[in-house]
Amino acid sequence: MIGIVFAVICVISLVCALVTGNVEALSVAVVDGAEKAVALTIALCGMMGLWNGTMNVLEKAGACKLLAKMIHPFLKIFFPAASRDESASEAISASVAANMLGLGNAATPLGIRAMRSMQAAGADDDMVTFAVMN
Repeated sequence: MIGIVFAVICVISLVCALVTGNVEALSVAVVDGAEKAVALTIALCGMMGLWNGTMNVLEKAGACKLLAKMIHPFLKIFFPAASRDESASEAISASVAANMLGLGNAATPLGIRAMRSMQAAGADDDMVTFAVMN
């Protein structure tokens, strides 16, 4: 559906550029937009790589397990079924910590891992709570 909307917008832009005689301005805008999109993608990939790598190092160093132990009393309140599973509890706490630190790009893959861990643990109600919380 989004592809159809994008195609319609492109066709409307081309028709308007042809009617008003601004085809050159349209082509400059297309090239400029593509250039900015590539620059943004490269910047986001670098940032995501940095924070995901940092979280992996912290996980291997045991910081996530320590954080999971510290947050565990709160997890029992909000995620009763998932808090019984160590991997789900660790994944939830890592995602929550990344969100609290403002690392949204790192929190996304951690949130996906938390959802998968909760699904494996059979904590369906907790998955809904986690989705609403994020």
